[in-house]
Amino acid sequence: MRSNFFVKVKTAVALGIVNIGRILWYRLGLVVGFNPVKGLEASIEKGVFFREPLSKYEAELEANEQWLNKQTYFGRQFNDSSEVPNWHQSCLTGVTVKQPLRPWWEIADFDDELGDIKGVWEASRFDWVLSFAQQAALGDKESLIKLNDWLNDWLKNNPPYLGVNWKCGQEASIRVMHLAMASFIMGQHKCTTKILLGFVKAHLKRIAPTISYAIAQDNNHGTSEAAALFIGGSWLVENGDKDGKNGVGREENGWKIELIT
Repeated sequence: MRSNFFVKVKTAVALGIVNIGRILWYRLGLVVGFNPVKGLEASIEKGVFFREPLSKYEAELEANEQWLNKQTYFGRQFNDSSEVPNWHQSCLTGVTVKQPLRPWWEIADFDDELGDIKGVWEASRFDWVLSFAQQAALGDKESLIKLNDWLNDWLKNNPPYLGVNWKCGQEASIRVMHLAMASFIMGQHKCTTKILLGFVKAHLKRIAPTISYAIAQDNNHGTSEAAALFIGGSWLVENGDKDGKNGVGREENGWKIELIT
């Protein structure tokens, strides 16, 4: 107990008064309700996220095959299966989230029974999107079908802003960046489907209102979330959505990132 107290004090000193203030303001905003993140809404259609490539992609490197016939988490194979993952089950402990569709801000930061939350988040980081996109770009139609099917299944089981997979802005950022790279690989970054753009926009709306909290952590959260806002916003602009240039969400204290190409 005593050592835990000193760890907290050491962390507070390392963060500094400004970052501590940002964290307290963020938490107060969630409790009182003035942080706009609790009022977010997004309606995303199911359907075709990625179309069939118009031409075969010629790559110098071999395509990633990790996810073709097995589930691969944290860079290593966990089981031989081509089935859609259980998006609410930890790959580390096998425990499943008990209430998977609660608003993300009502979900506790720690759950002793579930274990490290990263075990649940891993499948929703979308590294499989890159694997399927590479295979599809090389002409594998089955991978294109799986790519769209898995994205639709994820959306069905993780509707916007509900559940543990929407809890962290950095996790949402990782998804945005993987989707952007997949779109580039497929040659569809300048002619992206309406469904995929809506999906990305929903993620940017989740990230933007809590960017100050991400920066306050004084680690890679701030850089990855800022990168996702820039990449995603530029992507929207490239496809004619002006919201990408002006910012898709305001931070709780009026600060926002300008997203320009």
